Amino acid sequence: MKLAEALIQRADAQTKLTQLKTRMQNNIKVQEGELPAEDFAELLSWDNTLTDEFTTLAKRTNKTNATTPM
Repeated sequence: MKLAEALIQRADAQTKLTQLKTRMQNNIKVQEGELPAEDFAELLSWDNTLTDEFTTLAKRTNKTNATTPM
């Protein structure tokens, strides 16, 4: 994978994490007796997956930047 592709994927993962955070916040507040619009456990699972992907991409790009001679 080229560095530019990894940076694009990292930015995309970060955007998705931000959107997911908003969705999670919207599902926390629910009136008594009502069900949330989305399953919070599923959102949390998706958050963990995206966080792992973002972390991996960040580590790889940082390593590439650190080892590339200027």
